[in-house]
Amino acid sequence: DSEVETIPALPDKENFTYSIIGNDVFYRVDDKMVKTKFVGKDLDRIKCLVRLADKLDEVNELNMQENTEENEVKLSVAQKELSDLYIDYQQTIKLSKGKVARLNDSRCEQIMSEDHRYYKLAGLEKFNNKGEFVGLSDVFTQRVMHNESRPHPTTPQEALLASIANTNVVDFNYMEQVLDLKYTKEQIRDSLIESNDIYLDPELVGQ
Repeated sequence: DSEVETIPALPDKENFTYSIIGNDVFYRVDDKMVKTKFVGKDLDRIKCLVRLADKLDEVNELNMQENTEENEVKLSVAQKELSDLYIDYQQTIKLSKGKVARLNDSRCEQIMSEDHRYYKLAGLEKFNNKGEFVGLSDVFTQRVMHNESRPHPTTPQEALLASIANTNVVDFNYMEQVLDLKYTKEQIRDSLIESNDIYLDPELVGQ
């Protein structure tokens, strides 16, 4: 096997997530960024997913900011960019006639399974109980989190409830932000594991 290419971790890249650096896709593992081996359609797909995940992080962060006119303009711009990236994903991932590319796709989940943000991306699409696509999440067009109208979380357990209520997933980046950076993501995770609010996937332990 060829030697794995790595570079020092970039401080603005979240641990255990994918990042686009130049024309390549890297995966951060602690203090290093590991170059991935995606090629062809999978490379195109992962790049689309990473761009969407990065933009969704920005939208979610803006949703948590104070509801001012300036922030509303920034949010509207970011939502438009998120919508454009979603359209770009569908145009990039060409499927057979009559089918539309969705984020809730087995191949998407397979290639981005090591990045927790995939499940936030999957939440951008709405489906009925028959599994039929019925529309996109309100995050594309509306402010979906209002800090001023909700109690401010002060513990990892309260932040977990807020994360599920506001993002529909266990989002450690979101929880870190609503706790005003008083806890690191690792501290939040360890606290939730200790309180039995979340559990490690046995298949991933030690990988």
